[in-house]
Amino acid sequence: MLRSFLMVLLPLAAPTLIYLAYVLTVERRRALAGPGTAQPWWVAAPWVRLIGAGVALAALVLVGMALVGGGEPGGVYVPAHVVDGEVVPGATVPVPEGVPE
Repeated sequence: MLRSFLMVLLPLAAPTLIYLAYVLTVERRRALAGPGTAQPWWVAAPWVRLIGAGVALAALVLVGMALVGGGEPGGVYVPAHVVDGEVVPGATVPVPEGVPE
């Protein structure tokens, strides 16, 4: 679950969260400066740019993880299983000798 959060949700939401922090800071300064007739922050927000930046960042993280992570090419995935009452996590192992790919 944490991996999904760090690889997908956080990069997708990061631009919006940073922008919201910026807007809240600016609004607080404006309120301290005096009254004005400015629009609420969510009306003038650049939503298309924020969503686009989030999608681009999430795609960049996913591509980076695909290039860096993963198992050996040509390996065989052995799913998680129980051996003598202990759970053995899934893993990618090399193809045994004599077994056609």
